[in-house]
Amino acid sequence: MQTDAYTWGRMHWLVDDFSHENPEFTLARMVVFPASRSEMHTHLTCNEALFVMQGSCTIHNGGKDTPLQEGDHLYIPKGVAHAVNNTSATTTLELLLTYSQGTRDYQRV
Repeated sequence: MQTDAYTWGRMHWLVDDFSHENPEFTLARMVVFPASRSEMHTHLTCNEALFVMQGSCTIHNGGKDTPLQEGDHLYIPKGVAHAVNNTSATTTLELLLTYSQGTRDYQRV
């Protein structure tokens, strides 16, 4: 399993084009540190769906803020700029993410 570390948290890639040959989707576990936010970005070639496993957050998504808590989910169409903001000062946010293909075209906005 590949893990990418950032100042705001970590991405654990469970299924992707590096771990499996020609997967038709990506599955990842995203960890966002308390009071931290991922950078605004987009995926031009794939859709994204996320599920909140632990904590609460606000998703900045297509120009609006969507609050989510444990058990909530959200679909983000390809090309829509978004970022994840952990709204807790003490609890680590954990999300399960899936993308509609194995290779993600990640671009900061």
